[in-house]
Amino acid sequence: MYSKKKYKVIVLIPSCNELKNIKNFILHLRKEIDVIVVDDFSTDNSFEWLVKKKIPCIRNKKNLGYEKSIIRGFDYIIQKKKYTHIITLDADGQHNYKDIKKILHKYHNKLPDLIICNRIKKNRLIEYFISKLSEINFGIEDILSGFKIYSIGKLKRINFYKCHNYYLVDLTLLFKSKKFNIENYLIKTKKRSDFPKIGNTLKVNIKLIKIFFKIFFFH
Repeated sequence: MYSKKKYKVIVLIPSCNELKNIKNFILHLRKEIDVIVVDDFSTDNSFEWLVKKKIPCIRNKKNLGYEKSIIRGFDYIIQKKKYTHIITLDADGQHNYKDIKKILHKYHNKLPDLIICNRIKKNRLIEYFISKLSEINFGIEDILSGFKIYSIGKLKRINFYKCHNYYLVDLTLLFKSKKFNIENYLIKTKKRSDFPKIGNTLKVNIKLIKIFFKIFFFH
């Protein structure tokens, strides 16, 4: 359904032990649009379920984390030479996949180089500070959002393989430094039914603080 003469899109979903959440939406999603899941060495039988349901997926041989899973998905899709844009969604079901149709309808004449879907509610207080700083410095309202639409043509023009430490904030900053066209799109998110996989640990908060300073000192 979401295919136009000008572009063809695919949804990329990184997933680690999210079987409970991913089954709630992916069977509906794949009826509307091409999908691929990068299973990050899940131990909850996610990969087996995806294979059984014939949902395109690739499995990491060990746990690589969110960023490297996305990068691996980028590389795999680009090699296919079939698509023009990649949509990233989180596996926890917080994003409403029906927003994809609304976005593509809005930009039916031409998709921007990068669309960032801005969450009204963030998961942590520090995310609000990061978002505000990003908005002031770059006009990007929710740089941490996992719901983004990337132009494959533009991805090919940058070295995205080095982006693997900051929830891909560094990739967005690369798009900004290249003066690629970045648009914001406001979305509502759903509350996940269980505890967030990345948690509210000290390690995660330290990473978010590092992201804050990366944005603060970025030129």
